[in-house]
Amino acid sequence: MPTLHFLMVDAGLSAGTSEARRLITQGGVHLNGEKVSDVNLELPAGATYLLKVGKRRFKRVTLAGE
Repeated sequence: MPTLHFLMVDAGLSAGTSEARRLITQGGVHLNGEKVSDVNLELPAGATYLLKVGKRRFKRVTLAGE
């Protein structure tokens, strides 16, 4: 299962994993409308997620099933 910080980098919402981890710990990341505080959050495949980073960056991401 992919972790949230790697997904943010792959989706283009963060320049690197260190920046993604920092954004998560500072409370700037929302997943499906809820604030994320767990840096090592693993997302199950086969689902669609709405990622919000900051105030203006949004992406709808669908993870392929394994």
